[in-house]
Amino acid sequence: MKKYRSQILYGISILLIVLMHTILLDKIPRGFDTDEVGAAVDAYYLGHFGVDRWLKSWPVYFINYRDGQNALYTYLLVPMLLIFGKNAFAVRSVIAISSIVMAIAGAKTVGLIYDDKKTEPAFLFLYAVMPVFTITLRFGLESHLMMGIASLVLYSLIGAVKKETVKSYILFGFFAGLILYTYAIAYTVVPIFLLLSLFYLIVKKKMSIKKFLGAAVPFAVLALPLLLEQIINRYDLPEMKIGPFTITRLYTYRIGEIMTDDFFKKIIAGIKSTVLFDDLTYNSIPKFGNFYYISVPFLIIGIGYCFVRLFKSLKKDEQVTVYAFPLFFWLAYTLFSGFMANKIGYTNITRMNGVLASLILFVFIGIKATLDLLKKENIRKAAAAVLSLCYGIFFIFFAKFYFTEFDSYAYPYKWLFFETYDEEIFTFLEDPANGYADNQVFLPWVYTYYLWAVNPDPNELKLREWLPEDREIYQIGRYRMDGGIDLSSEYVVYKYGYTEESIAYMRSLHFKEYETKHFILFLDPLHDISFFGENVVLGSAKGKELILTKSYVSDIGNGQLAFYGWIDIPEDFGENVSVSMKAENSEASSDEIQSSAGAVYNAEILADTADGGRTVCYQFVLGADEFFDSGDKTFVVEGTDESGTTITTVKCEIK
Repeated sequence: MKKYRSQILYGISILLIVLMHTILLDKIPRGFDTDEVGAAVDAYYLGHFGVDRWLKSWPVYFINYRDGQNALYTYLLVPMLLIFGKNAFAVRSVIAISSIVMAIAGAKTVGLIYDDKKTEPAFLFLYAVMPVFTITLRFGLESHLMMGIASLVLYSLIGAVKKETVKSYILFGFFAGLILYTYAIAYTVVPIFLLLSLFYLIVKKKMSIKKFLGAAVPFAVLALPLLLEQIINRYDLPEMKIGPFTITRLYTYRIGEIMTDDFFKKIIAGIKSTVLFDDLTYNSIPKFGNFYYISVPFLIIGIGYCFVRLFKSLKKDEQVTVYAFPLFFWLAYTLFSGFMANKIGYTNITRMNGVLASLILFVFIGIKATLDLLKKENIRKAAAAVLSLCYGIFFIFFAKFYFTEFDSYAYPYKWLFFETYDEEIFTFLEDPANGYADNQVFLPWVYTYYLWAVNPDPNELKLREWLPEDREIYQIGRYRMDGGIDLSSEYVVYKYGYTEESIAYMRSLHFKEYETKHFILFLDPLHDISFFGENVVLGSAKGKELILTKSYVSDIGNGQLAFYGWIDIPEDFGENVSVSMKAENSEASSDEIQSSAGAVYNAEILADTADGGRTVCYQFVLGADEFFDSGDKTFVVEGTDESGTTITTVKCEIK
């Protein structure tokens, strides 16, 4: 048993990592991140149509919401959706797998650093219990893929330095190029890291032309399409294709996000957000911290230890130290954090996620360096056991909180996560038998949540036609994602949490309800009232029909409804025209219905009609309860002379 202790701990740690990144993966965190659903929609379309939602074939950088999205996550997601179907677990399976890859790559890295495979299980345990990796690697934000590939970059470089073979440098060059497709921030961080590493290896006489070319060629091949992408967008050139791959031209180019303002403050903010926590509820939980606060001293010790080993290695007769490379990556990322945002608040874990690959190594190195100071083996083992117990206890409290309280604590995650629509909503709305197939429908989330639920053919969708020049997409067909309340439209409202006031207000306006698992579909209360529409004949006056050409009812707040429309009336109907509504039931016999504002307006003459009459506009305001609870109603149009004497009256019963 003692002989296999290391393998058992290795297996238990891997199992723990798998469980922490797969249990309730489709439910926690709740809903989809906006970029997560954008990648999912494009992956679905690539798998079924060979193009993304903008009709671009295999883009090297996706358009997403006009300003771009990294490609690797979407590419990896295509086979997952084809194999497992269109569901949240499939969408998040890529990030879950990347978390396991990151753990194993990190473990192999410490095995190389210490030339001791027995260190690997300890690293896996440390990785498994850290909050930051559970929280950030359970939802499909494509840029979070960077930390996993960063671990492979460090592992392959350290392996190449130790093996000193061209093949190992080719592998390193491949991963160094691949990481560029995880997050655009890598376009700057990786070159800085490569230059630092190259300079160090040249100084230590560990770099040859063959090794350099072995790494440079795969890196250059992978980097070239993205370099062309930057040139096309920087200089407003037309997009191009390389085989099936599209070098896309974006609608918005985000070069303006690179700024030097508050350089040192942003570096400090970047260190704080990665070492301690950031202000995004979907990235960290302050009471636990990213690595638990007990790890901070070890992290600092680890960084210091790597610096000492680096400086010692620069002496003439000293060998190269692999401790330098996680340090170079951390330095490159930290330096760039001073440029990456136009305000300090943007320096968060998401933007800094790649550096976590170095930080977890620093924590491990710091712990081992501290334990190694204890010369007696039994004391060292006891200290390691106590430390492991502390981490285990912290982990139990964290895991309990995450799986039972995290959603209620964090949702709606800075307004970036939203529940995906129940497909039943659209089945109901699109069925002509229900009578709502032509009405305008308002949806609460951005348009990609609609595309994920419905998946219309992108060739028929023609998304570009719905994109205004200077705005995001707010309408696709009859479905809108903005606007106020119109009583002749349908509304989809999320059931839970912050929408309670919206639900209460829709009910105060007497909307009908159709309930699904996560949403309430509010159906327009005027649907069965035939009076509201176009070209309604109100009656006859002066031998001619009085026609209501258009009529609308809109919510104006506080439970008040604005009634307005256009009426064609005969020429001699009356000098002044007024419009009102009367209740014709036993409780309010012939009493005029008025809101508390008493708003009944004289109609405004807009134009002359072809037959010599006039088109007038009317408007008045009523309370929703007064209108819907008043029983049978009559729409009254009156014409009066200059003295106010009624000349003509036309009444139309509203049914």
